Amino acid sequence: MWQLNSAAHQFSWSAGQWLGISGPSGCGKTQLLVQLTAGEQIKLNRAGDNLMERPPKRRGIGWAAQGGLLWPGQSVATQLQSLGQLHQVDWQPLVEPLGVQDLLARGSDTLSGGERQRVALLSALICAKELLLLDEPVSALDESSAINVLQAARHWARERQLAALMVSHRQRDFATCCDAIYHWQSRRVVPLAEAHRAHVTHNPELAAALWELDTAPAHGRVRSGAITLETGPLSSYTRRVRIDAHDVSVARQAPGPSSIANTIKGVITELRQITAGSVLLRLNCNGQTLYALVTPGAVQSLGLAEELEVYAQFKAHAVQAA
Repeated sequence: MWQLNSAAHQFSWSAGQWLGISGPSGCGKTQLLVQLTAGEQIKLNRAGDNLMERPPKRRGIGWAAQGGLLWPGQSVATQLQSLGQLHQVDWQPLVEPLGVQDLLARGSDTLSGGERQRVALLSALICAKELLLLDEPVSALDESSAINVLQAARHWARERQLAALMVSHRQRDFATCCDAIYHWQSRRVVPLAEAHRAHVTHNPELAAALWELDTAPAHGRVRSGAITLETGPLSSYTRRVRIDAHDVSVARQAPGPSSIANTIKGVITELRQITAGSVLLRLNCNGQTLYALVTPGAVQSLGLAEELEVYAQFKAHAVQAA
């Protein structure tokens, strides 16, 4: 168990977990991570051992700043080789998953913002023996690239039982790799599933199901609980998928043969009109939550109501890496 104690914040999270830190801009999230890197006026305990009492080189912390802090005047390969030798880590398996293979020969001062973040994250993974501190680590990357990079980093950390504190303003980043979220204003740590439900409540137009996978994707299929889904291409690192509400349709009767790969029986547990032209349905499908966006006309014509059994349908490509 990890425990953090500062003048304003006290919270804990489990060993090996990634904890997201969520809060408004300018509230001090980055400063908290900086305090941890400097060891100033803060305690960070793991199983009773305060890392801040160790010499800096023995704290085992990997730090990836938002701007991608790199060594000036050196090639990417030189920096990574130096860190790898210092920490006795074989970093080569991370090069391709993090998209760094074409950057190795370049100087750090020639990299774009997103490229710097890729290299900074790899550097942090090399340095981390106990904990990763990640400050908006993929903010300069597009959504698809950010997901791929975070999935690869999370896989590496999971194999080594590396915990992390990650600051981000994007809910999607948390959904990709975090186990729980620390809400800055309420001073509470909540499981990711609870944080995701709250996000849907406050942003119903962005509703999406978030399902944990029991196994890695294989042969275009994944399994979550009692449900097997057909999917499009997914990384082998994928451990969580999302299904956007606008990709889901519902029917009163079991559909016939169709190019739509996934049909799941469920019960409507909530029916909520969110705009003049949109109604959000929440379904219970074998214990899994699924959302669907439909029109008021569809609600009327199909006679949709809470406690009604329906069939949800969505294409294989609607099952995306979270």
